[in-house]
Amino acid sequence: MKNCLSLIVLLVLLCAIPLHAQKPIVQELPELQEWYSWDGATNATISYLPNFKKNGGENAVAQGRTNSPTWFNRFAYDTVNQFSWKDNGANYIVRGDFNGDGVTDYWTAFDRVHRGIANGEFPNVEPDTNYFLDKDNGYKFVFDLNKDGYDDMLQEWYSIGCSSCALFRIIFGGKDLKHMQQRIIGTSSSFRKVVSIYQNENGEPRIIAYQNSDFAEGFYLYEITFSGSPSDSIIVGLKELDKIEEKKQTKNQWIFEPNFMSFYQSKVEKSYSLMIVRANPLLSQGYAIEQDKFRFVKNTIGMDQNGALSGSIDGDLIEDYAYLTLVKVNNEEKLGYNIYSGNPLKDTIVRAYFILPVKNYQGSVAYIGDVTGDGIGDIAFGALGQFIVYKGVNWRKLSVDDLVTKTDFTLRQAEPNPIGAEGKAVLPATIARSGKYTLELFNLTGKRLGVLFSGDLPSGDTRIPFDVKSLNIPSGMYTLRLSDGKRTQERAFIFHP
Repeated sequence: MKNCLSLIVLLVLLCAIPLHAQKPIVQELPELQEWYSWDGATNATISYLPNFKKNGGENAVAQGRTNSPTWFNRFAYDTVNQFSWKDNGANYIVRGDFNGDGVTDYWTAFDRVHRGIANGEFPNVEPDTNYFLDKDNGYKFVFDLNKDGYDDMLQEWYSIGCSSCALFRIIFGGKDLKHMQQRIIGTSSSFRKVVSIYQNENGEPRIIAYQNSDFAEGFYLYEITFSGSPSDSIIVGLKELDKIEEKKQTKNQWIFEPNFMSFYQSKVEKSYSLMIVRANPLLSQGYAIEQDKFRFVKNTIGMDQNGALSGSIDGDLIEDYAYLTLVKVNNEEKLGYNIYSGNPLKDTIVRAYFILPVKNYQGSVAYIGDVTGDGIGDIAFGALGQFIVYKGVNWRKLSVDDLVTKTDFTLRQAEPNPIGAEGKAVLPATIARSGKYTLELFNLTGKRLGVLFSGDLPSGDTRIPFDVKSLNIPSGMYTLRLSDGKRTQERAFIFHP
């Protein structure tokens, strides 16, 4: 019932967005290409782990699945090369050096800490610390909060018997991972949600919290204060620095929509933005955060809590922003994400978009590094049962033809995937115009390995048969490229004989 109500609120909010928030016309924008998909996820959260294993590659990606695998190697979702966490650990993973030895450790689902062994090696399979909570609680953040040389873990979590109030828990890092101190802060019943925890321009940790009491509602910026020492008893407090607060006329009045807010930060530019949504009238607003102060900028976008990306998917270095909206394509509105290049309060022009192939919006987006090998970062969408990779695109290098001309065909995931020892599969496609097409196979370095199909295809839905066994390729991930001589579309698949 809660998800149904959230969906109704989302659709109302999307329809209420001012027209300028849905411009420019989507037909003039590049659509991010769906590159790879895989069913079977058990949760929506996608964790990106750069430098997970140096000898295996630069990136790793994890999402909750049976046996909790994390795909390392250079490319995400390589089912040949995996590392499995303990008991659903891949549901949510963050990184930090919690014991100060210079090696990355991993904080996984259900509050387990896996110690890093050495750079270039897998972490300890068995967790060094296990708190065994009843469930995995809210968002996780890692900072050296008290500046003692050990990364600390700060987590939004919900206390047993307190269904309405959110509490904050800090687990202090230390040399002995088996005996780390914990502290609970923010125990007021008015605390409802952690919007974000970040480091400001001076490297100081800050908390933005949404609070709703009987008398007021708003967003509050806090400094975390400490007294005592790890060898003694650390006392943690919150010092209010600024707020966006409005007094309530009645106890049950709702001024803001707590499920639709977003925080953006660029570590490259050291810029920070908070996007919130007013409940009545429906209005999205943007605030810059400068020197620990909120500054109203404009009525703007800001619907999706998971919209801020940790990297760039358009070829520069500035972190990008994706937000959930109704995208208009060929006079039809579809649920999707608009992409902004950098801070959405600075660059207010939509640069690209992608359409969700699912009706369930209860998912998340995440930057996952360059998994396609073209030198541009990529983005993934996760939902219950799904994982989808969309290729990033450098919109600055696109020609006018690239922007206004769409391909006459679309590809879906190869079936089966992974492809087994028999090597036979089909590539589902929708062809707008009949004609001659060629299907070629490439490895992930861009080397052409051979032609799998060449011939005429009719318009409409079709299934292109192909066989990779004759090419004598080893296990791994490969790219199928369909071309009509002018345009190409790509789809990746796994070969696992």
